[in-house]
Amino acid sequence: QRDSQWGNLALNNTQFTIASDGCLLTSMAMIYTHYGHKNVTPISINSNSNNLASYYPAYLQKTIIADGAASNRVGSALDSELASGHPVVVGVSYDRGPIPDHFVVLISGSGGNYKMNDPFVPNGHNISFTDHYSVSRIREIDKVVF
Repeated sequence: QRDSQWGNLALNNTQFTIASDGCLLTSMAMIYTHYGHKNVTPISINSNSNNLASYYPAYLQKTIIADGAASNRVGSALDSELASGHPVVVGVSYDRGPIPDHFVVLISGSGGNYKMNDPFVPNGHNISFTDHYSVSRIREIDKVVF
């Protein structure tokens, strides 16, 4: 998210940047590369304005296209997806409200003990979710289907 290659780029030609508000966009780039789309970066997702929601530029549509591949984010059970080896995009709320304020990718774990890739945290790969967030603040759990 804050990578120097794309962090200062505007989200969908707005005043928001990938560094400031691109956590979902960056999380989806991580998912794409996990599934073999190695050329996908936050830049490639951001370059298709149809991928971004018009009501708030930091949000992505549920269906996006990158590297010629369409994906859909669909609600899912967390532990079963991780047990199957599928990473999930998780939205957490900082303010305890119903809408996620930040998105990360959970990559393994169960029962509240999860490892994540956090696009905002420096060196945020394969780190403990609960070292940074509370499981009770999870507001959205999405598996990604291609």
